[in-house]
Amino acid sequence: MFIGEIILNYRNSFEPKLSQRAFAARTSLSPSYINTLEKVYNPKNGKPYSVTTEVALELAKAMNISIEELLSKLDDNQEFILNNSKSAIVLVYGTIPAGVPMEMIEDIIDTEEIPADMLKGGKQYFGLKIKGNSMNPDYLDGDVIILEKTNDCESGDDCVVMVNRI
Repeated sequence: MFIGEIILNYRNSFEPKLSQRAFAARTSLSPSYINTLEKVYNPKNGKPYSVTTEVALELAKAMNISIEELLSKLDDNQEFILNNSKSAIVLVYGTIPAGVPMEMIEDIIDTEEIPADMLKGGKQYFGLKIKGNSMNPDYLDGDVIILEKTNDCESGDDCVVMVNRI
């Protein structure tokens, strides 16, 4: 089995079934990320989604099993990203039309690797894929931009602003 199938089987073992949101609350992971893992295969490359060893440890803890038990259930094709101090993974949450307001959709479509040093001081990042050419030549259709999550921005900064979030 793949990691997403194990999560889904675990959630379905409850009566009533444990929601993705409730399961995610047992971890530091988002419900969107749990949903992505449960889809098993990345539509971009047809390969199963891989997880970091840190995520695997969190998932095992959330399911009240040891990491060894989790690993024993996994298919040989399940890939892991070994945690190291040189890089970190940023989730790419869909597309954003350059310069045009749109509804926010939190679907994870990909991941990008960034230097782990960028996370110092508790900084958080996310990625978006550019759709359209209205910000050409700075950003081209298909580019992935990595943005720091902050509560404000300065004049002249490139930013993505979330408004009317309920």
